[in-house]
Amino acid sequence: MNIKAIVRRFPELDEIEVYGLGDLHIGSREFDKRAFKVIVQEILAKGNRYCVVLGDVVDNGLENSKTSPYSQLMTPHEQMDDAQELLQPLADGKRILGWTDGNHEQRTSKLADVDISKLLAERLGVSDEYRPGLCPLMLFVGDRKNHHTQPPAYSVGITHGSSGGFTLGAGLTKAESFALANGFDVLVVGHSHKPSTAPSVRFYADYAHGCMTSKIIRIMVCTGWLEYGGYPISKMYKPVAIQPSKLILSGEKYDARVLG
Repeated sequence: MNIKAIVRRFPELDEIEVYGLGDLHIGSREFDKRAFKVIVQEILAKGNRYCVVLGDVVDNGLENSKTSPYSQLMTPHEQMDDAQELLQPLADGKRILGWTDGNHEQRTSKLADVDISKLLAERLGVSDEYRPGLCPLMLFVGDRKNHHTQPPAYSVGITHGSSGGFTLGAGLTKAESFALANGFDVLVVGHSHKPSTAPSVRFYADYAHGCMTSKIIRIMVCTGWLEYGGYPISKMYKPVAIQPSKLILSGEKYDARVLG
């Protein structure tokens, strides 16, 4: 079985920064649009900054969903219009490396076989960067130093995630097993709205040196963009910080770091 990856090369850059953008829930009364606009401008401010879209861009409250359509600020179609306006500068600037859907968009996929994440990506002109469920990236950063070396390469998995829970590390455990099973160097997920990060490690067979060699794996659970209120209060959930994080990939040597 093969899963086709999106391949991007950055020979002119010594490092790139990749922001995880998901769980905006546009249409929710709690969406912090002002804070999100700030992070968009931060990404656009430097030429080596990019992003990945993790799903739940729109809140998409339907008649049979937990999210009541009557509590929404706008209809699902209007939410897509608003999302397009917010994300258009990133699309125009070629800053979106990958995109996947979330469980809120999947409500429409399940009911009507309409992938609204794909439609939104098509509107923005980034349909080639869209993969439902799992979006694998292969990123090559930097240039060859000589004929005997290749620039550092990173396999990055983008998925919305599915693990909830009350603790700050709730999304990490399931994300770690998924990253290890799929062989990613970095896994970027959302869903839990609880920004966190942790290293893990896996071993691979180094046949050239006759040994098993360890490799550090990075997990980046990204922030949501909802202020405290509505559904979390009704379910007695704790407030969660809005704290953007980013992945730093070096082009000088293999080195992946998560800052947040």
